Amino acid sequence: MIRSLIFAALFLATLPVAVRYAHVATMLWVWLAMVAPVQYIHGFANSIPFNKLAVAIAFLALVVDR
Repeated sequence: MIRSLIFAALFLATLPVAVRYAHVATMLWVWLAMVAPVQYIHGFANSIPFNKLAVAIAFLALVVDR
């Protein structure tokens, strides 16, 4: 449960930076795809599709950055 809270809080903390800078969003997306930290999370955050959210944020960041 604590891992879910910590990971969700860290993910939410990086979202404003990821929206502002497209390269941060891309790095977040790649990190989530390569490391797959969701496999180590148990609790409510296990059902949240963090990788799909990172992709959506990356595309949003590309639009905002231009």
